[in-house]
Amino acid sequence: LMEQEVLLNDVALGDSQRLSDCGVKDMDSLVLRFKATEHGFAKQLAGLLTGNAVAPEELALLYTHKYGITARQALEELDRADEKLQEFLGRQKSFAVHG
Repeated sequence: LMEQEVLLNDVALGDSQRLSDCGVKDMDSLVLRFKATEHGFAKQLAGLLTGNAVAPEELALLYTHKYGITARQALEELDRADEKLQEFLGRQKSFAVHG
């Protein structure tokens, strides 16, 4: 659900860069920022599937068990509070929703 980035003086540092190469010095403050993304949520959901078809309700239970928040809470973090999990899955290319 979350993507992260490290910021120095409000500038994002590259994933492959070393801190010393970015000009980080003693006593500098770094900010670690997390952002919820639809791609991240879909990837988490896909990781729960074992190749067998499951109902959205069962997938939601698996998600809660694994990540400690409900699929509804995850959708709310994505500003999709009015959307059901089945609708979210239907918009994703990596899922096939039937019925």
